[in-house]
Amino acid sequence: MERCNILIAGTLASGASALIDLLREYENVNVINDEFDDFRAPGLVGDQLNILSSIDYPDSIEQIIRMQSIKGRLIYKSRIWKLLNRLLPKALWVRQFESRYIEYFKKYLVRLNQINLLENLHEELRSDISYEEKIQNANTWINDVSGLFSYEKEFTLFDQPILPWSDIEIWPRVFEPFKMIYVYRNPKDQMAEIISRGILFQPFRSPFLNYTQVNVMSIYGKDRKAMLKFQKDALLNRMENLKDLKEKISDERLMLVDFDNLVCDYDKCKTSVENFIGLRSTSHKYAKDYFNPENARQRSISIYKDYLSEEELQDFDELERAYFYLKTCSDSNKME
Repeated sequence: MERCNILIAGTLASGASALIDLLREYENVNVINDEFDDFRAPGLVGDQLNILSSIDYPDSIEQIIRMQSIKGRLIYKSRIWKLLNRLLPKALWVRQFESRYIEYFKKYLVRLNQINLLENLHEELRSDISYEEKIQNANTWINDVSGLFSYEKEFTLFDQPILPWSDIEIWPRVFEPFKMIYVYRNPKDQMAEIISRGILFQPFRSPFLNYTQVNVMSIYGKDRKAMLKFQKDALLNRMENLKDLKEKISDERLMLVDFDNLVCDYDKCKTSVENFIGLRSTSHKYAKDYFNPENARQRSISIYKDYLSEEELQDFDELERAYFYLKTCSDSNKME
């Protein structure tokens, strides 16, 4: 079966995970566990296919393979080590596994198979073959990953698999065939979400001084006002990149979804997403098991009032202009 890859991206705390939870409710959608970094992370597949960036980002694929193989996970005492040493004896003692342990082993098994496929691709990328063959092999790799343990499903969802503004000449060919949905959000609520999740001071969570911290401090400072400015600039840049992306990727393959629409106009937005991807409404077998718009509305809409002062709210003009521009060209605002 030829599957369609669904690529979900967001502008940081934008609500992309809510859309993923919605699509998880369709019986013919296979959701890859966790964010998919094997293409986008520094030194991994995207950089190895980008001749220019590969000069600055040495090959890191071998390191990932070593760290996440069975041997690597046991040696470095990851969660699987703890599971085997602490939880497994107890589970055997009571003669049953709790469902979450079984689910974890399933996810672990999938990841090991992903590592095996990445290792095979790595050998091909290092071999003396043409660039076009490397692109074709990378496309085969993605479609092999999408088919792991989900042979009967028509769609495979990748969570944040790319940096949309980077490698624009490469990733559409690697993830073909694909449908991409980019989620954006009211910037005031988005900033409130960043604060509530402890992301605001993220560059300074480590007590050890590093180059990133020094560079950020030298430009912005490190108090709350400085970090708000830093996060606003980052959000604005993502929104600007999103406008550029909309011009480069056709409407048949790229959809913009406003998180507020997903939550506040759930039925129409859901139908719009189904039509874009090619999902049948009848395959929505587990409606609201993972995403409940009523709960999301209470937790996520107009939350900025609880996290931002009146003075802080006055400095969102540029972000709001970018947000409303996106709304004018957003697919989720053109619902029939």
